[in-house]
Amino acid sequence: ENMKELVMRYTDGLAAFEVTAEGLVKPLYVTENISEFFGYTKEEWMDLMEKSTPLENFVQYSETAYEDFAEPLRKGEAEFTYFDCKTEKEKKIRAICSHKEADINSSRYVMLYSVESEKQKEKTGLPENQEISIRTFGYFDVFVGDRPIAFRNKKSKELLALLVDRKGGYVTSEEAIGFLWEDEPVSTVTLSRYRKVALRLKNALEEYGISEIIESIDGKRRIVPEKVQCDLYNYLSGKEEYSQLFKGSYLTNYSWAETTLGELSNRDLI
Repeated sequence: ENMKELVMRYTDGLAAFEVTAEGLVKPLYVTENISEFFGYTKEEWMDLMEKSTPLENFVQYSETAYEDFAEPLRKGEAEFTYFDCKTEKEKKIRAICSHKEADINSSRYVMLYSVESEKQKEKTGLPENQEISIRTFGYFDVFVGDRPIAFRNKKSKELLALLVDRKGGYVTSEEAIGFLWEDEPVSTVTLSRYRKVALRLKNALEEYGISEIIESIDGKRRIVPEKVQCDLYNYLSGKEEYSQLFKGSYLTNYSWAETTLGELSNRDLI
């Protein structure tokens, strides 16, 4: 059956593309979530549907490597994980190609459609109910038991530090962007970038089995102070046993932490 006709009426289809023999891509259809997955607004995507774009240029705004996008063209199918901006959950899509071998006389068609996520991230083998410790005095680090979390993405670690700094208060997407990318305004690009950072933070916490320390609602996020042991929170409790924790440095990694540092320094002088 003609692939182009199939994708145009496939009710669960999320995106469909025509790929010419020369390697040019022309989108045929997409939902808003997937246009963001590729790093475009819906309006930008509509413009792309009117022209053909080299594959390398088409995927340049996505954080997924070009080689990954080329995989369904080589193998006939592939899978991707993306962040659904409406449900704020990680979902999986599958890409299938009409045929693997390029034909100099005809185009190939690629369709992306949703699939139930079968992938359950394996925890790192850490025993349950281990204490979650957060260190803010000095450089920022998080420990599960005695094991430090190895964040694969610097911005996702910084986002967690920001949530800790807010002491359980909710942080909106716009506020977070203002701290994580201080010189860039809130836009569709930075919002898309932020969602990816938030997803990576969620994945990192799930990997260590501690995703419950973060609450999310309507795009706002907060840390749950009751679920962690944090030197900042202990110090602010006023208990004598924690009175010597602060030594004059706080979240040394991040310039935006200077406000809280000033408050801590003034408190120490009282």
